Amino acid sequence: MAQSTIVAGKQKAILITANNQQIELDSTDNKQIINSELAQIVQSGSTLSYSKNDSIDNTIKAIEYNTLITPRGGEYKLVLSDGTEVMLNSSSRLIYPVVFNGISREVILEGEAYFKVTKSKETPFIVKANDVNVTVYGTVFNILAYSNENLIQTTLIEGSVGISLNNINLESEIKIKPGQQLTYSKDTRNAETKEVNTELFTAWTKGMFVFENEPINNILTVMSRWYNFDFEFKDESLKNQRFTISLGRYNNITKILDMISISSNVKFSTKGNSIIVSSK
Repeated sequence: MAQSTIVAGKQKAILITANNQQIELDSTDNKQIINSELAQIVQSGSTLSYSKNDSIDNTIKAIEYNTLITPRGGEYKLVLSDGTEVMLNSSSRLIYPVVFNGISREVILEGEAYFKVTKSKETPFIVKANDVNVTVYGTVFNILAYSNENLIQTTLIEGSVGISLNNINLESEIKIKPGQQLTYSKDTRNAETKEVNTELFTAWTKGMFVFENEPINNILTVMSRWYNFDFEFKDESLKNQRFTISLGRYNNITKILDMISISSNVKFSTKGNSIIVSSK
């Protein structure tokens, strides 16, 4: 395949403050301090960190929210005011309090994020993602919940979580253990728990793409968010061809597509920012 103008993503995001100020973030070495009465907000490198001001009382009546948005071709790290670390993947949005009020810790996710939650027995941490609410006390997990995709996946790496599903009558939360994944279908409103290799679902946080026996349509969907391209199949029957691939997220897109093409009857061509998939 000819050399493409499609390039890998990088650390970039947009912060929307409580007063609707929009601030573009990147991986600059220069520190940027963002003013807030409730917290010190510092951008350094590719991390945005919140630290509650000492003068602020633990029980805040009016909660201020910020929103962090990663575009296609972007990712960013966030440290919340309680020390919880969040890695936000491409095409994602996280709405969160500037400072937690000491009563609850709730965030809203659209897209994909990896959480390393600071432990608190008194105040559970809740992630609301479309029809799924994930409640944790201190754990490491990944949530995939894109609004334009049918499946919502919660993958647990460490600790334990309880998952409740909106609009479904359940007597209690669904509990999953480390190494398990709960997949919820928005179409059927059914949930399934299974054992998984968690590395497949968290490799992106380590700068890798890892796919195991995955249909090429799913692979291109994931990659398109990072490399910011569109794609179409000239031969629909190719969509379900499966591949096992492990490669770096910063590899040249041409190299990746050539690797897939060499081992199959799939051919790729590019037109601007689009990839066309056809049979050889």
